[in-house]
Formats: sequence, structure tokens, C-alpha cells
Amino acid sequence: MAEIATVHSMPSPVGHLLAGVTTAWVAEALPSLRHRFDAARPSASAAAPAVTPLVLLCAALALAPDVDILFSSHRTAAHSVGALGLVLAAAALAARWRGWPVLATTLACGIAFGGHVFLDWLGQDGTTPIGLMALWPFTDAYYISGTDLFAGVSRRYWKLDEFILGNARTIIREVAILLPVAVLGWILRARSRRLGHGLRPPGSSLRLRSGQESCRATNTGRSPSHSSCRGGQPPPSGAAAGRADTSDRPARRAGPPGWRGRRRGR
Repeated sequence: MAEIATVHSMPSPVGHLLAGVTTAWVAEALPSLRHRFDAARPSASAAAPAVTPLVLLCAALALAPDVDILFSSHRTAAHSVGALGLVLAAAALAARWRGWPVLATTLACGIAFGGHVFLDWLGQDGTTPIGLMALWPFTDAYYISGTDLFAGVSRRYWKLDEFILGNARTIIREVAILLPVAVLGWILRARSRRLGHGLRPPGSSLRLRSGQESCRATNTGRSPSHSSCRGGQPPPSGAAAGRADTSDRPARRAGPPGWRGRRRGR
């Protein structure tokens, strides 16, 4: 337990959580996943909920590698391509069982899990051995990028300045880096859903609302069976109305050739 308290690790759970959620949002912008989740919710609106089953799954996978802290083996086999291979296989089986698109779901889960390893590789590490066992089981070597893009997280809770203020600065730095990417993923997801639902541009929806208001004003005092609006459109006016009225009349039967001329001659 002493190692758990003193170890300095790479990005905090906040950073990993943001990365996992972003992965799910970008994946749900793909047509295969978008259509699958829309079919599961027939009344789904264009504004999808922020939290979906895939978002929860990717968020859990983005946090999963750090479970090895409980076994005093942080940044070893759980942060490796071997563990990633197991996640990909399990995700493919789960997607087939749930009826989700297998390829898209497997890739999303793999990126969510592998993104944790990638962020740790970019982060700062203050304990030995430095880095993570990224290529296990092929090698037991530890790897680190050396860029220190993400600051280390301290678990030395007895040092309040380091544990509270230091970790707060670390989390703020992670949010500043990853939040814009998350916002971009949300925008891509929302735009994909709008295109998938075939929504009208804002100007056309305004014209539709004004037409519906005209219908309500015109139909005041009339019974529903005599409504002059059809499909929320205002009633036609002038010659257009006359043409619309005559379009419902039965067509006049045409006589034989020369019939109209003989009738006039009588």
C-alpha cells in the first residue's frame, strides 16, 4: 500500500475519462453506429443524449488499465498491447451479442482502452522503472515519450500542498488540452445526426412555423373537416385556389371526333 500512496503516475482519471467519452462521441458520428442507436430509439430527436451505452462503455475502458494499482503492478501488463488484444476480442464478441456494428464498436473500444496507454506514454513519470510496459508480452521493456505533455499525479495525501494544489494544476492542464478535442467530437456527432435526420435549415423551419400560424388563424370558427390547411401549409389564394378546387373534380368525358362541332350546328 505504500507504493500506492507515493507513486507519481501519468494523467489523472479526469483526463482518461475525457478521452474515453470523446472516443465514443466520435464513433457515434459514424453512420453505422448512428443508425444502430437511432433504430434502438425510434423517437430519438436530433439532439442525442450525452450519455449512451457506448459512451459508458468507452469511459469504463479508458479508466480500466489503472485497476492494476490495486495489485501493486501499475504500468505493467494492463498497460500493454497484450491487454489491448484481449479488449478487442471481448468487444467484438460483446458487439455481436448485442447486435451492434462489430467493426465500429470494436475499434471504438480499442481506441478508448489504447488511448489510456497512449496518454500515459505522453505523460510525466516520477517513479522507477520509468514508463510503461507497452509492448508486453513481446518484451518487458518500459517505454516513455519524454515529452511530459501531462503532469504527474501525486498520491502522497499527507502533503496537502502537493496532493491538493498540485493535482488541481495537473487536472486543469489536462482539461485545457483534452476539452477542446471533446467539444470537437460532440460537434461532429451532432452534425452527423442532423444530416442523418435530414433536418431543414433554420430559415425553412421559420417559414413552416409562420405557415402553421396562418392555418390556425384561417381555420378559426371552422370545423376540422372544413379546414383550409393541409399538412400545416397556408391555404392557396387567387387563381391558384381556383385551380386547386377544380383539380378534384372528375374529368369531363370527351366525345367522338367532331362531336362538339355538330352540337354547335344544331
